[in-house]
Amino acid sequence: MTNATEKRRIRRRAVWLAAGLLLLAGIMLLRYLGTEQAPASAAEEATAAPVYETEAPVGRGAEETAKPEAPEETPVPAPTDPPETAKSVPAAQPPERPRAEIPYTEESYGLVSDIVYTYRHLQSGGADRIRSQLEKLKGIDPALGEAWEGVMDTWAHVNTDLEIRYEGLPGDLAEDDSLCIVVMGFELLYDGAMAPELVKRCELALECAAQYPEAYIALTGGPTALRNKEASEAGVMAEWFAEHGVDPDRLILEDRSKTSAENAQFTIAILRERYPQVRSLAIVSSGYHIPMACLLFQEAALFSACESGTEPVTVAANAAISFPGPDDYVTTAKQAEYLWTLADPHY
Repeated sequence: MTNATEKRRIRRRAVWLAAGLLLLAGIMLLRYLGTEQAPASAAEEATAAPVYETEAPVGRGAEETAKPEAPEETPVPAPTDPPETAKSVPAAQPPERPRAEIPYTEESYGLVSDIVYTYRHLQSGGADRIRSQLEKLKGIDPALGEAWEGVMDTWAHVNTDLEIRYEGLPGDLAEDDSLCIVVMGFELLYDGAMAPELVKRCELALECAAQYPEAYIALTGGPTALRNKEASEAGVMAEWFAEHGVDPDRLILEDRSKTSAENAQFTIAILRERYPQVRSLAIVSSGYHIPMACLLFQEAALFSACESGTEPVTVAANAAISFPGPDDYVTTAKQAEYLWTLADPHY
């Protein structure tokens, strides 16, 4: 009797245990199957990202369209509005294709390449070869040959006879609006402010502008501030000149360039299109940069004149501040690199 009762008790326990295990398994299965369809809790709904009604592009899932990409954070706030006087200075954008369309042939391109290579490596030691190649170029294309003869004469001049004037402009320049004082830009500080070197260039240019009150003032340089893409070298300089009492009508802004070669290329294009009365330039920059700047501006003017069939603008003078800078700007290797970006139609 006792053994039978004990067996029944064991069977009941086994049944209840099996039933409990089955119930637990069922609950786990239901929770697993309902995970993706389960509604969010109130707390989850309160913090969920808003769903935007957009049509998903081909190849993208609904989860990608539910949360649009977050906008990129701007670590530095935009600068405050410039003074009202500065706002009246227009930025003169260069034409769509400011580069002169030099009509090279295969033969003329080869001659030009050889001319630049020869001077880069030999300078005055390659004078005879350069003269011979220029004569061949003139025989193929007289206008192009004359333009390149002017470029090579300028290149030799800036490295041998150019006087870098640290005392300001000479007193014999044109005293009307046929003169344009060109202020070379310099990389802005990370927040868009002018570096000390650029301030010094502007101070010297202000003296030159007072010396020639009828001259235009071309300000060159695009956006170069690391954390302020709205600020351009030309725009910041324009504010500075306006604050120092310069008539905004005298200011010409070239605010797209990133290099000295583009400074020259874009500025010459603006002058040709909108200021044809300008016939001579006075370059204001740092002493180490003057030879390069004079070379590039005269080169850009010669190529522009070659394209249009007009007389080129002339780089007539310079004024320099004394400021330490990189030594390679006065090497023929660096000069050739920048010169070639204006000369080679493949750039």
